[in-house]
Order: sequence, then C-alpha cells, then structure tokens
Amino acid sequence: MKGYSDSSEYVDTISSIITERQQTYDRALNYFQKGQYANAIEEFAKCLPYADSQDYTDKASEKIYQKAEEAQKSEDYKKAKEFLGVDTKRIL
Repeated sequence: MKGYSDSSEYVDTISSIITERQQTYDRALNYFQKGQYANAIEEFAKCLPYADSQDYTDKASEKIYQKAEEAQKSEDYKKAKEFLGVDTKRIL
C-alpha cells in the first residue's frame, strides 16, 4: 500500500520499546521484592507511567523512610542517613 512503506519499521520500534519497558519493569519489581528499594525506584522511574510503576515507587519510598526511621530510633544515625541518601560530607 502506498504511503505505508515505513509502517513495519514503526511497528518494530514500538514493539522494541514495549519489550524494553517490560524488562525494566521486571527488573524493578525484582529489586523491590528483594528489598533493594533504592534500585527499584531508579528502575521504576525509567518505565513510568508503565503499569503500576508509580504505586511501587511510592511503596519503595515508604519502605526506605520506614527503615531510616527504625535506624534513627535505634540511634544508628549513620544508617538512617544512608537510607535517606544524605551525604554527610556535604553537610559537614
């Protein structure tokens, strides 16, 4: 059909993008399930708004905050800062 000569290229490109997003999402979900929340957030951010990436990003952020809060309560301030991504060298 005239005018549709590049359609197959577009279909291939779209298919490749979908596959890549699914792989990124799967990798992010794997990090989340292993409790590697910072890595999960980083990967979910790459595939937003794919599926429920935002929900998992929010959940992972909450988990990190909870871990930091627990570390703070046990007076492990260094670990709390690490969970929150605070660079103590920049603060001091």
